[in-house]
Amino acid sequence: MEKAIKHDSVLVVKKAFEVSLYVTIFALAVPCLFYLLGYLLDKTVNPFSHSLFALDACGVILLGLGGGILAMAISDLGKFGRGLPASHVPPTTLVTVGLYQLSRHPVYLGASLSFLGGGLVLHSFWSTVLSWPLFTLFFVVYALRVEEPILEKRFDENYLMYRKNIPLLWDFPQRDALFQALSRFLSQISQVVNRPFILQYRSHLLFLGYGLWVGFGILVGLIVLNIAFAADNFSASATAYLMFVLTVASLAGSRIVSMLVLMNLEQTSLKRAWHRVGFVSWGALLATIISSGLFYMLIQKSLYYWFDAAFMGLMISHFFGRIGCLFYGCCYGKGTRSAIHIRYTHPRLKAVREGLVKTKTLYPTQLYSSLCGLFIFTVVFILWSTTPIRVGFPTALIFVLYGILRFYEEWFRYQKKMIAGIFSPAQIICLGIILFGIIQLGWILPASQTGFHAQLFQVSLGKVFNQLHIWLAIGMGLVTAFVFSYHRYEIGAWGKLGITQRQQRGD
Repeated sequence: MEKAIKHDSVLVVKKAFEVSLYVTIFALAVPCLFYLLGYLLDKTVNPFSHSLFALDACGVILLGLGGGILAMAISDLGKFGRGLPASHVPPTTLVTVGLYQLSRHPVYLGASLSFLGGGLVLHSFWSTVLSWPLFTLFFVVYALRVEEPILEKRFDENYLMYRKNIPLLWDFPQRDALFQALSRFLSQISQVVNRPFILQYRSHLLFLGYGLWVGFGILVGLIVLNIAFAADNFSASATAYLMFVLTVASLAGSRIVSMLVLMNLEQTSLKRAWHRVGFVSWGALLATIISSGLFYMLIQKSLYYWFDAAFMGLMISHFFGRIGCLFYGCCYGKGTRSAIHIRYTHPRLKAVREGLVKTKTLYPTQLYSSLCGLFIFTVVFILWSTTPIRVGFPTALIFVLYGILRFYEEWFRYQKKMIAGIFSPAQIICLGIILFGIIQLGWILPASQTGFHAQLFQVSLGKVFNQLHIWLAIGMGLVTAFVFSYHRYEIGAWGKLGITQRQQRGD
């Protein structure tokens, strides 16, 4: 009897600790992290710095509205579901009344409105226009990829019917029309993707539907890098040298990391890893950082001069390169019943070749990632071109935004979760990148140095075109396109190893 009582007491303490930790993370740590991002960006430019009655009034109203929705939603969960909005004290009954007949996640809706109101009350421009959407997106992704699969298992068909009829956060006019339009668009994309542009001559294959997109991304990224250095009066010869080094480093880095991943996850030999076609974007990122040492030796300036231009170019390259991943069928998402999906059917596409996908309707994670690259490039470019900002500021902001958005994206990717059954190794890397970027924004960057950021639009087009190494950029783009396109004997292999493996499998 005493042992049973002691065991129950331990369970109660454990449950209380888990709930406290959950509340601390979601109610305190996550909002504070996004407010911190807004605060650090406000130090650079903040149109809301002066007190305005309209901002204060709107902020107070939104705080009150969000807090009211939050309190009512929690009350409905406790009253009708006998639970709380915490994974360790879940409702035992599916709640479909009160606010839950208007929204599947009114708790997150209330939190989102409260965060927006807080940003306005604090006169934080970036908390309002950037951190708030990212904060809301965090809870949307968490609800879709963590909470709703659990609810689906717990309440079966009842939850599927509920999810079909009730909007995620709130209803809005033309919601169904928007989803149908997106579904039709992705259906057209699927048809194009499943007609891969592959050329073959004897044992040599070129998957141009993949390589050309990646090569074009490198071309555009190098042009951005070239323009940035032209604006900073950097010598034409050194610029050309750095364009070459960046391209080679990115190719080598992405290839080496791919081989290391294969050797680690599949316990394969170096020879077999070499004969497998594969590239990992983390490798390109790492190679860009390492190659900065060469740049530092050339210009005797802060490493951030290199980082700022290189990472801006890398983000726009990321936009085009991930479209290439869509056409190749790599970096694919999990299976989904959502209308927003991509369908792979062609046997040469990686998602089909690997045989790991249980369903052919997948989240279009490659498009998510591509749009993330475009979004980051656009946000940083607006800051870069409208106000004098510190050297290194673009790099730090890119680290933070890329880490946040990549963290969200990974929840939709098809991969094993290795940490706490929720997070993938890539997500842990993302958290490190976010932390590093925030530390840079707040404490590491030089206090007053400004570089080509303030001068970019003061440079004549003639000067830019005179120093634009367009033929070098095109050449590097073509080299990249060939490297990413080339296969031998079969798609996915370099050399006879692939055919040997296929024979061993009996294909």
